[in-house]
Amino acid sequence: MVRYFTRKDKARVVADAVGISHFVVANVIMIGAQANRDLGLAVRKFMKQNSDYPGIDFVYKFMDAPIYQQFRGTAEAFREGRPRNFWLTAECIVLLSSMFYGLLAYVVIRLCFRIFGK
Repeated sequence: MVRYFTRKDKARVVADAVGISHFVVANVIMIGAQANRDLGLAVRKFMKQNSDYPGIDFVYKFMDAPIYQQFRGTAEAFREGRPRNFWLTAECIVLLSSMFYGLLAYVVIRLCFRIFGK
């Protein structure tokens, strides 16, 4: 039996794809730059700053800037404490950003369906 997707289903699929893709890519960058010495050095050189967490700083600056700016005080407060707390804060910011980008994609797709019809 063939199932036809509605416009809402198509928008949900796109929103989920955007959110999950952002989450996966951000985590690969954060963990990869922390675990791989060469990648960490490349990120530090690209950003022109020396940091203990080059991957997280890269993600904050280039991928999650809107959400990071809202929680900047909290994120920076945990930077000096335990690394576990800082990583958990970074994961929360990445998760919120993924949800935000997914919602944004959903709204844009629904708007396009309203404007263009199909």
